[in-house]
Amino acid sequence: MVALRPSEIDGFLARFDPESDPAVDAILVHGPDGGLVAERLGALLARAAPDPGDPFMVSEFDEAELVRAPGRLAEELAALALGSGRRTVVVRAATGAAGEHIAAALGEPRAAILLVAAGDLRPTTALRKAFERAPGAVAIACYRDDERALSRLIDEVLGEFGQTIEADARAALCARLGADRLASRGEIGKLALYAGPGACITLCDIAEISADASGATLDRLVDAMGEGDAAALEAELARALEAGTAPGQLMRAALSHLALLHRLTGEFGGSGGALQGALAKQRPPIHFLRRDSVARQLRRWSEQSLRRALELAGEGERASRGDQALARSAAARALLQITLLGAGQSGQRPARRQAGRGQR
Repeated sequence: MVALRPSEIDGFLARFDPESDPAVDAILVHGPDGGLVAERLGALLARAAPDPGDPFMVSEFDEAELVRAPGRLAEELAALALGSGRRTVVVRAATGAAGEHIAAALGEPRAAILLVAAGDLRPTTALRKAFERAPGAVAIACYRDDERALSRLIDEVLGEFGQTIEADARAALCARLGADRLASRGEIGKLALYAGPGACITLCDIAEISADASGATLDRLVDAMGEGDAAALEAELARALEAGTAPGQLMRAALSHLALLHRLTGEFGGSGGALQGALAKQRPPIHFLRRDSVARQLRRWSEQSLRRALELAGEGERASRGDQALARSAAARALLQITLLGAGQSGQRPARRQAGRGQR
């Protein structure tokens, strides 16, 4: 039937009512943000089935069950409810052969509502094409939140606690979120509990409570890059990608860090007490445990070399907007090139993991 545009999704979720509007009775929720997929599937299930735990009204399948008995899905979709209303069939983690079985079942008559959750699907996959073409079917893509969506999520969660947030704190918090909707929601909730009901959240609150794993990994990654430590960079890059951090987010973190180094190098020349004071006053704040590393980086890089590093980072960021597999390799290549450029600034070879990072 249709693939919803991002601007249409929230409105559709708010209006979805299979009893009063039976035109849509099959919905695919898919995308790289697993947390957002789970959140939207939960919202749809709550509207389709008042009691999701009622086995007479709701049937659930996972991929393995569907592959073992592919005919059961069509049977469940054709079954009528014992009482009033329509039954709901939920399929989770639909990929590969399971996706083909679901696509085939969409062509059969159905009395029940079908809700399907899947990961990141290419436009050419049988499952996605089937939902985008079948009568009564809708496909909802769940991509990682951009800054506007994160800002709305922050307001939503903090609003439950009667809290507000300062503009610079909002920007700092957005920079730490986005890889996964449920993880972002949990991190904001943790911050809200720390601040207390009715609080106005500040940068200090962000610095103390929101140093989440993804943010800490990005900090370690850009510091390894800035210090010319290729072994540490490769380790942090692997952690970030394994955690689901998008290549574009990695490159934006690198660009932001290099821009900071370039500005401070021009202002303070990389040394002196004035530099230490400037590092302490940065907004968003630089964690005190990182300040010695940033100071070393400023002594390592020249303005000219930082301009070249910014060019490489910009090229990597642009290349990271395409196909995800190619984006990963493009981001990794750009980050390593910048790291090796930094390693050469003091005439050193790239540092090995066993060598102390402070022994330069």
